[in-house]
Amino acid sequence: MPLLHINLFTDVFVSSIGERIMKILQILKTMLAAKGLEALLLGKEVITPNDISLGVVTAIEKEFSHDKIWMVIDNKAREAMVSIERILTVTNKVTLCDELLSARLAANGSSSSLAESPPTEAG
Repeated sequence: MPLLHINLFTDVFVSSIGERIMKILQILKTMLAAKGLEALLLGKEVITPNDISLGVVTAIEKEFSHDKIWMVIDNKAREAMVSIERILTVTNKVTLCDELLSARLAANGSSSSLAESPPTEAG
């Protein structure tokens, strides 16, 4: 019987270490992806599929707790944060795929108009 108790403790301990290692690897993956996206996206104009300009990408933000990466879009000193999951294409401009989101950004230019939750922790 004591052997079973030791095996359960060992399994829980190993599982906990394994989970922590996976979380660290996930954070590293997010950090590397964000660095690559900074090189690709910073300074590019963001447009809707019907070619309406939303502004320029000025920063990339990371949200490690949810493994999300956000673009900060500046339009005449008004900033909005949009998940990179909304990107349709990247050429010399960044095209967003969500017409409704793009229209709200073009009209309001503020993150308060987004249906998404922006990051809450510093990245």
